[in-house]
Amino acid sequence: MRNDKQRESWFDRMSPKGRLALLVLTFVLLGVTLAFGQEVPKQETVAERVARQRVEARQNETPQERLIRLRAEQIELEEAIKKAKLEVATSDSPAMRKARAEFEKAEKKTAEAEEKARKAIANSGLQGCDPSTVQVHPDAVPYRSISSTVRIRVFNPESVSVNIEDPRHGLIVHGLCPGGSMTLFRARSLVDPDYLQFRFIARAMTPDGRMLMDESSSYTLSSRDWSSGRGRQEDSWTIQLQVVRQGVR
Repeated sequence: MRNDKQRESWFDRMSPKGRLALLVLTFVLLGVTLAFGQEVPKQETVAERVARQRVEARQNETPQERLIRLRAEQIELEEAIKKAKLEVATSDSPAMRKARAEFEKAEKKTAEAEEKARKAIANSGLQGCDPSTVQVHPDAVPYRSISSTVRIRVFNPESVSVNIEDPRHGLIVHGLCPGGSMTLFRARSLVDPDYLQFRFIARAMTPDGRMLMDESSSYTLSSRDWSSGRGRQEDSWTIQLQVVRQGVR
């Protein structure tokens, strides 16, 4: 009999109420363990919800709606930039404001000059050269004019780059490369005399230091060009360089 009682477990020796309490506690602990083992879904923030709704709206927008939205975003960005610039300007000292204005003016002037140079290259019809290596005067290439004009297509078949000058502006083309071509242009201005005659001059230098030169044909512009049928003159010039004799410029 003693051996039978020893074989009884501590659970068997518990009172019915104790057993019930132990079972309840076990189930509670098991439930807590399972709850902690599960990942709690992350709650969406207001910003995340707004971003998600915007993405969903963009997926269903029409091309016109997309264009309107992009323009609205561009306006918002422009306003933000304007506001930021105003905040910077108002927080500057007088000396800083002056320095900033000078810098912005110089920056604008540089940008305008670069844009002029780019347009001059485009209007010249440059071919056969890297545009970044050629400089052209903006007034020496074709542009709209109601006056009489001369338009000349220039070809450089030589083995060296050439610079071109005219009497009005001096140097008008710098670095027309070997094999390159472009169009030169001259329009009669209101300050020109009634009869104007001019030539274009090409200059170059050989690797050994010899000066080379060539001149275009002679062209005239006069107040009677339209009545004589010479309001729009066109020609071509193939440069043929010759060694400049000593003392000749």
